[in-house]
Amino acid sequence: MGVEDMDCKALLDNLKLLVDPDFYSERSLIFGRDEADARTFPMRHLIMRHYVLGLGDAYATIDESWAGQNGTDWSLPTIMPAGSASTYLHLAARLGDVPFVYECIRLGANINCQDVKGQTPLFCAMQELVGFSQDLARRQLRHGGTEDESLAASTLARRRHIVQILLEQHADINLRRAPDPWPHLVIGPWVSLDLELLELFALHGTPCTLFAYLSEKPAPTCDMWVVDPAKASLCRELVARLASGESAPRPPRKCPCWSGKPLSECHGSGDHLYPPTFACICRSTKTYENCCKPKGFVIVEKWDNELGRMTVSQRVIPEADGQTATYISLCSVPALQSSRWPDTGKKKPYELLRMAVKYNDTESKEKADPAFRYATTDLDFLPLSVFFNAPECELGLICSYYIIRPGEVWRGEWAGKRMSAGWNSRVDKYIALGIDTRSAVKIAQAAKLDPFFQPLWKRCEATGCTAIERPGSKMKRCHGCQRIFYCDAACQKAHWKEHKSACKGGNHPLQILRSQTIYKTILKEVIKPAEERLLHDSIAAIPVVVKTRTHMRIPPILHSLKLNVNATKIPKPQLLRSYSVHASAQSIRPDSKSLFEHTTTRWLCNDEQEKKLRYTLFNVEALERIACRSVDAERCIAWDKIGEGSYNKVFMLRFDNGTQAVVRIPCPVVGNVERATASEVATMCYIRERYADVTEMPLPPRVIAWDASYRNPAETPYIILDYAPGVTLMSRWPWIEGESAGAALASIWEIEKRLLGEPLSQNGSLYFADDVTDELRSRPLFHDARRVGSVALKAQLAAKYRIGPTTNREWWRGDYGQIDADRGPWPDMQTMIKSAAEFQLRALDAGLGISPPFGKSKPSDTPLLRRLLAMCIRIAPDIIPSEPVASRYCVLNHPDLNLNNLIVPEDGKAFVRAPIDWQGATVSPLCMQCAIPPAVLNRGLIPVPRDGSTPPWPDNFDMMSEEEQGIVRIHHRFAMRTRYYLQRISTFHSVRQLTLELPHSSVLSNLVPFITRCVADGPLELRGMLMDLQEKWDQFADGPCPIDFSADEVAEHAAAAEALEEYTRNVTQLYREIDCLDDGSVEAEKFEDAQKAMEQCRERWDEKAMKGPFPLFEGAHSYFLS
Repeated sequence: MGVEDMDCKALLDNLKLLVDPDFYSERSLIFGRDEADARTFPMRHLIMRHYVLGLGDAYATIDESWAGQNGTDWSLPTIMPAGSASTYLHLAARLGDVPFVYECIRLGANINCQDVKGQTPLFCAMQELVGFSQDLARRQLRHGGTEDESLAASTLARRRHIVQILLEQHADINLRRAPDPWPHLVIGPWVSLDLELLELFALHGTPCTLFAYLSEKPAPTCDMWVVDPAKASLCRELVARLASGESAPRPPRKCPCWSGKPLSECHGSGDHLYPPTFACICRSTKTYENCCKPKGFVIVEKWDNELGRMTVSQRVIPEADGQTATYISLCSVPALQSSRWPDTGKKKPYELLRMAVKYNDTESKEKADPAFRYATTDLDFLPLSVFFNAPECELGLICSYYIIRPGEVWRGEWAGKRMSAGWNSRVDKYIALGIDTRSAVKIAQAAKLDPFFQPLWKRCEATGCTAIERPGSKMKRCHGCQRIFYCDAACQKAHWKEHKSACKGGNHPLQILRSQTIYKTILKEVIKPAEERLLHDSIAAIPVVVKTRTHMRIPPILHSLKLNVNATKIPKPQLLRSYSVHASAQSIRPDSKSLFEHTTTRWLCNDEQEKKLRYTLFNVEALERIACRSVDAERCIAWDKIGEGSYNKVFMLRFDNGTQAVVRIPCPVVGNVERATASEVATMCYIRERYADVTEMPLPPRVIAWDASYRNPAETPYIILDYAPGVTLMSRWPWIEGESAGAALASIWEIEKRLLGEPLSQNGSLYFADDVTDELRSRPLFHDARRVGSVALKAQLAAKYRIGPTTNREWWRGDYGQIDADRGPWPDMQTMIKSAAEFQLRALDAGLGISPPFGKSKPSDTPLLRRLLAMCIRIAPDIIPSEPVASRYCVLNHPDLNLNNLIVPEDGKAFVRAPIDWQGATVSPLCMQCAIPPAVLNRGLIPVPRDGSTPPWPDNFDMMSEEEQGIVRIHHRFAMRTRYYLQRISTFHSVRQLTLELPHSSVLSNLVPFITRCVADGPLELRGMLMDLQEKWDQFADGPCPIDFSADEVAEHAAAAEALEEYTRNVTQLYREIDCLDDGSVEAEKFEDAQKAMEQCRERWDEKAMKGPFPLFEGAHSYFLS
């Protein structure tokens, strides 16, 4: 007896032999059993099996024979009486079984089918929802609650969910039975006070006139409106608002695969892969991935509009492996459909390689060189981008890894030599055939490769030059980037203007053969898009149903998935397919802790507060999409956290097109993050534009994309930059000598010489003109525009950039950012000093910083602080130097020119490729910007004589051990470099030298920073600076000194300063013993050991002997927290 001849009962009995017992439990459904009704398990199981066997149409309706045979067991006559013409979808809606509703719709149930009473599934679902809501209200009135409130809420949520599903599947809201007590289905959510469903009905086409009708009706005399009068009032307001609105087109129908996409953009648009975890169509009890998929059966599915359901088809590929689906998707590319070569016994991933070769032979307009093409005949890789120890690998793997070398990962130059030797031997075999009229050298130049899979014979890359290496003739490599070749110095000089920017950025493309370019294009533009479409479909997990010979319907029986559905909300269908995300489609990222939290450092005190200041939550997927668009990539393949300082997190992103980019995300500790980000970007762009033609000037990395607001898709300010290849100068500084160190010093000098030699109009920070007020936009950018390059460049910069408020963190940190203060721009230094003092006076008025935690000032310090700040205001006009005039000019400089912010090549001369981290850069008077940069400032064991003579060696140098001598030599190098830099200032920058020689140059450089920190750090340092100024007053000022410290006060301060100096020495020694920095921070992996050492030191600490308390405790002073 055939399956078609079985009656229902016999079919069920027969199926018992095939049934997996777990099909009666949670594994029988897509979404788990949380929203299922136990009474529907056997029915659901049977309908699914009927669909698998191709008999689903026969059982779409629950008729008399069904009820007569099976109604007793499942109580169907009471739910769906005999002759009711009800469908499974009616049953699922009545029972509130969400998974069964999903199954029925996906398998083609008529969404608007009416039973003998004219009731649609939507009517049934709405009627059950209203009835259950009213019953809940009735019990609440009588008994003050339900026996199980959580169960009631879960049931209510399931019924609301079903209504939402049916509406989104475009159930007809106007289709109702006649006669009907309800004029329209929208009466249901109105009576049950369901505000969300009211809005959903409005969205899906309920006429405004119906809402107007409801707004004029008196309140229903039902329990819901009595139990919750507040909600009833909200319901009336909503109905009135909807009545006054305008009808909008109904949203497109959602795809029944529950991807959340419109049907027309999903399964309605074509074939999708059949999900591997659904039941196999071969009638076994296994899933597709454990049944026919490994055997080469490729199943696809799509939505059939005519049938109103998913349809399934299959294709058979023998000897399939893990890449079968990819191979099939690529075979759908027309030019590749007949590209299979004779069976070589190799696995199918190699067919992708053959596809590329076949496309070159039959479709590509530009053909690869015949010698190169011949070499691909019996090899299992295409030599495109397997670079070993090369400067960069930016070509990347154009397609999947198996395109280049299936199944193998090669490491080391030896492997490259072996592979290239095999390739070149194939080229030699081609030459030996004698079929090519070209000379052997010409053929070798066109097809042979070196161990890095670049041309064996390099060509000159100067524009218009056709020279190629040959025996006895060798190209010269660019000394700067090491990535481009020239035949002679004349070509290099002629090409320099074109090559300059790429040379500085170290991103000039590596040289490849013309044939490699052709195959790379084929892989990128033909093979890869087909593969990516497949990947995208797998990610969306949109099951595609395709017609088979028997037109069978395939049930989505998903094994071993459990999903907890929130019982208090209507889950959104588009979120219910998250289980299908393809692992290979998501980039390799650090975990969320590494992405959002500060993980490299811990603090021995105030740890939680310090980490909170550096916690940066952002939308990873959105930022990834932005980055992909900015570098013209389709997918980001990896994230690496490459930097984590006090103020920013820095990630390296790698993309499928071989490019790399750096993403900087500022932390809240910065202060005004949005303003700081906007200014940092403007500063980098300004420098790149202003000095683009200055060969010696190291430029910041190019800004690819940025947003200074938190109100963007990434939900954080960000800057995306070109990756600056190389290492920090810090990693090479102790070891380099001679020309290599000289190149670094010359680069640092060039940065400062250029920036400090070009005065701007005001003191503040740089911004794009669009980011400042109209009033600031009306002010000029330059103090003397005649110093600025060409007329065109001057006009370009003057139109694009302006000076705005300072972004120096001290003016914006923490609660200080809320103080109403003049933050610039300031016309001169004395205005800046006055503004800084008034800023701190207002902070005192607000009660900031004068008591623990984290600050040093005490309430008793307030009178002294006010007195010191008043002194600063009085002296401001008198301390500004009259000569040299240029010392007052407003100039830009790097905010922290230290060794870690200078990127240099990994070896060779250490010229600076890129100065990075321009956050907080300011335009300030030259006398505040001209100090020796931290990168060359000597803090070592060897002093630098003020007379310019050579730094001395220690007297006992010859008696030291070899290790000690090595350390001293390093510090002597540091001292020599400081001396060299000071000599350059003296010789080539006289204004800077004269400014540094002013008696109060240290005061000019540090007064404003000391003022802005005086409340948080205590009055001692500012008082000491003012006393020093009082002592030197006659050396630089003509009038009487307005600073009036008495001799007793000076003596008192000296004693306090001496005690503080001794305490500081003891604390420094303590930090060395614990092995932490002066803010109490340690490397995260050393935190526990440092804690133990700290507790041991705490037990030994004697406050009297050490001149102060143990410095590490919760609430202790912190630079970042105060």
